[in-house]
Amino acid sequence: NDLDIPLDTGQLILADCTNCDVGNLDISNVDYAIQVGFSSEINIFSNEFDNIIRNCITIYVSSNNRIENNLIHYISGTGIVLSGSSLNNNIFKNSIKDNNKGINIGSKSSLNSISNNNFIGNENCGVYLDQSENNEIIRNIFQQNRYGVLLDFSYNNIITNNNFINNNRPGSFHVDYQRINDNTWNLNYYGFRFGILPKLILGLVKTKYTWEWMPGEYAYISIPFIIFDRNPAREPYDIVN
Repeated sequence: NDLDIPLDTGQLILADCTNCDVGNLDISNVDYAIQVGFSSEINIFSNEFDNIIRNCITIYVSSNNRIENNLIHYISGTGIVLSGSSLNNNIFKNSIKDNNKGINIGSKSSLNSISNNNFIGNENCGVYLDQSENNEIIRNIFQQNRYGVLLDFSYNNIITNNNFINNNRPGSFHVDYQRINDNTWNLNYYGFRFGILPKLILGLVKTKYTWEWMPGEYAYISIPFIIFDRNPAREPYDIVN
């Protein structure tokens, strides 16, 4: 508990730790920068990361942590990964740019908040939710990413009051046909052309039908589908990062 992290740290692994401040580090050219497991009350703030070969910050089976005001760029993998039932983590005011993926929240990690971040120029997407539920994505800037937000069999998530600017697509989804409307897209800004009519979000719906792609092996059929942000914002939000 209460560890004092040296400023010349080149790579950090915290296991079964509580109440540690990880701040003002400059880490580059390693496989993984920071890995946190089975820990809580870890504050990762005001650090700079670049040229990380795999993932930058990994949170595994850890809850009630804060990742704030970090510069995360040129990451070959993912900037921030939450996995293994990591709950109630707060990710805010980070600059996450020019990575493969910005944030990946994996299976069983829920009740996390992503707010007031800058996602710029990420090759794959800004935020990817993979079988994750009840997260909030609020007041972020998504700019020049391939996708802003990707939802993969993730439900009861709220995506609201974000600016989506010049992305290839603001978002997409792949959901089960019984849970098509279980995510909320509302009051996001998509550009000057929107704000009067609903904004269409394109994705896929997994149907109940299957096809036999080889003897004894079956795959579900997914079809294109559209959901709506019915109240897109007319003006971009003044988001402080």
